[in-house]
Amino acid sequence: MLQAFRVAFSFLTRIPVSAPPEASAQLWGKSLIYYPLVGLMIGVLLAVLHRLIGRVPDMMEAAMLLGVWVLITGALHLDGLADTADGIVGGHQNKDRILSIMKDPTSGPMGITAIVLILVFKFAALTVILTGNYPYTALLIAPIAGRAMLLVLFLTLPYLRAEGVGHWISENFPKQQVLILLIGLSLAVLILQWKGLALLLLLALLAAYFHWDLVRRIGGTTGDTAGAVCEVTEAAVLVFFAVG
Repeated sequence: MLQAFRVAFSFLTRIPVSAPPEASAQLWGKSLIYYPLVGLMIGVLLAVLHRLIGRVPDMMEAAMLLGVWVLITGALHLDGLADTADGIVGGHQNKDRILSIMKDPTSGPMGITAIVLILVFKFAALTVILTGNYPYTALLIAPIAGRAMLLVLFLTLPYLRAEGVGHWISENFPKQQVLILLIGLSLAVLILQWKGLALLLLLALLAAYFHWDLVRRIGGTTGDTAGAVCEVTEAAVLVFFAVG
């Protein structure tokens, strides 16, 4: 259990922690159930930072929080977002070409544009949230929701690469435990009452859209699309709290 958590934490963050040497494919699979917990820990760090620097002007604090957020994750999911945007735009509806472009380590104009846009949306939403009624709630839920959506992806879509971490996870993650965890997280959101119900509806619509769009374009998911889904989900949750 502890080893699986260490694998998840070391993979999803750049916070120094030693992962088990030569983690097995089975251990990578088990690590998936700890993704929301890693998201919670990221959220706690952001909430603590907000508490410590809360008297800084809102725009400056939003920039600082977003910068720390990116540094904590090592821009892992932003990289996936960039590759996905390049693949979708450059692939011209051709599955093989989309997947080939996604494997290119360089980012094209659409990839850079996607990163800029998602960061702008996050920054703008954070600026509003910090003066609202739910700053701590938003900072906690957004990272959890982003990583919980990855559980939905692996549970409902085939993984398209025949190698790598994503393949190990897709072949070995505990499906029943993941499903129970997702149900538990959904029920926990209802603590927010009607606002929680509205948030669940938004996340359900996002999950349905991601499923439909990925099946239509490439027939499944990859590590890059998982990163894109995480980033878009986080941004959507922040916007939800900013406008709600």
